[in-house]
Amino acid sequence: MLAIFLAGTLAYFLVYPGNKSQIYQSFKLDNGLEVILVPNHTVPIVTQMIWYRYGSANEPHSKSGIAHFLEHMMFKGTDKFSSGAFSKKVAQKGGKDNAFTSRDFTAYHQTISKENLEMVMEMEADRMRNLKFTQEQFDTEKKVILEERSSRVDEVPAAILSEKMMKELFDGHPYGIPVIGKREEIEALERDDAFNVYNQAYSPNNAILILAGDITRKEAEPLVKKYYGSIPSREVSIDKISTNLPENNIQKRVAYADIKVKTPEQLIYFMAPNHHTRMSELTYPTILLAHILGSGDTSILYQNLVTDKKIAAFASADYDDFAIGPSVLIIHGIPSHGNKIEVLEKAILDEILKLTEQEIDSETIARAKNELIASAIFARDGVEPMANLFGRIVASNIDEDYLDKWDENINKVTASDIKEAANFIFNNMPVVIGALEVKDNKQ
Repeated sequence: MLAIFLAGTLAYFLVYPGNKSQIYQSFKLDNGLEVILVPNHTVPIVTQMIWYRYGSANEPHSKSGIAHFLEHMMFKGTDKFSSGAFSKKVAQKGGKDNAFTSRDFTAYHQTISKENLEMVMEMEADRMRNLKFTQEQFDTEKKVILEERSSRVDEVPAAILSEKMMKELFDGHPYGIPVIGKREEIEALERDDAFNVYNQAYSPNNAILILAGDITRKEAEPLVKKYYGSIPSREVSIDKISTNLPENNIQKRVAYADIKVKTPEQLIYFMAPNHHTRMSELTYPTILLAHILGSGDTSILYQNLVTDKKIAAFASADYDDFAIGPSVLIIHGIPSHGNKIEVLEKAILDEILKLTEQEIDSETIARAKNELIASAIFARDGVEPMANLFGRIVASNIDEDYLDKWDENINKVTASDIKEAANFIFNNMPVVIGALEVKDNKQ
């Protein structure tokens, strides 16, 4: 039921351009809780999300996985609501709830009919203040999480490779530690470790409440104050995540072979700037760079390597600008039948080299801008995506005008800007080249 948020949806698929006053309202309680209202009156439903500014990158040394572990324990109840009661009550009312943990934050969310919003607000506020769980519950859940690690990582070759690559790319940075945690450290976690994080980070002055859907401020504010307003703030002492970009372009290689692999895969991870790092001005050019390079069957990689040269069966590029620490530009390719992964790697690197030497033509750039902005418009529907977006913006400490100026910032990117981003990332940033290989079970 509970999910680890390993990779967020690309920012540009969730953007909501328009006038700020028409999109959202915000206020803050005396205890420090930030509240964002995103009205959408098309249907009588509301999504409530609580975001805590605490993720796997904030964990104490040797306690990896505790943020995700606490996410699980938050469903074990309070004196008022027994273990499992939260989800059961939501389901009985026809709603849905879940949670996720990322490197930068942990979030809990429910989508429910408007008439039942007060119910989930009462329960969410109660577990922010009064979480309880026994040693037996903790021990049982540890087995669940270890099994989750096995099924999602240890038995999945692609996940193993990705974990190894992130460790190499972010050597010495907490982003190099898996969100779910290292197996040996999960095994060593204790009940007090979870409560220590809970008491340290799950405070209203370290949280953001998002209410998206059929709700007005006049309706929401009394409820928010009723259930969250009396929760006392606490001193929150959490180490800041480093936003430093290395000054070198170290290249590393990682290979992983497994008999479960039926088709080899090529992965290339480049560290990349974003809103919080140096060279932040390259964030929007990088969004366009990734889109043009590897988004869809009109992209450079797909057209040149899949359609024309037929040396790849699949090729893509991905970039997320929301990380608090450095971001990653990911290139993924699968060689076509009969072609070796080494050939595909060289072809990908050749395409990258072209982008550092030549400016992309204006027609391609214009098409990419139109596609991105169109995707943003289509994403306006749905209260859950909007709640997710606003939570990520606020929790990631991105400027308030991000939404208002997003399409403007995309439109003003030039060919020269994209070339500059390509040169900076591909020539100056650390890179890990990964290969997922087929293992001969006879060996």
